[in-house]
This record gives sequence, structure tokens and C-alpha cells, in this order.
Amino acid sequence: MPISGVMNTLDLANDRVFSEVKRLCYTGLDAATLRQRVLERLRRAVPFEDTSRSQWTLRAV
Repeated sequence: MPISGVMNTLDLANDRVFSEVKRLCYTGLDAATLRQRVLERLRRAVPFEDTSRSQWTLRAV
């Protein structure tokens, strides 16, 4: 949060995306579905193309 205590629109949007991704991680989705839905949310905050599908591996922490 900025020092002024006021969050701008971008901060709010990014916080929402983070919250949605975190929520998805706890829904019990299979790895392929989780990856797809997380990427959908991430694209809202950070536009990118997923060209390296083989490099995305989900691991239990």
C-alpha cells in the first residue's frame, strides 16, 4: 500500500487477482484446470502469452 494510505486502481486490481488465484489454489482443482484458471486471472494483471507450456509444472509445497 502506498505511504499515503490510498490504493490506486492498479493496486486494487492486482490485489483482487492475487486473492482470486489464492482462492483457486484451495478449491481442489486438478493441476490442468488450476493452471488454466490461474493463467486466465494472471493475464488480467500482466498480459503475456503462454508459449512455454512444458515449463509450467505444479509441485506440492
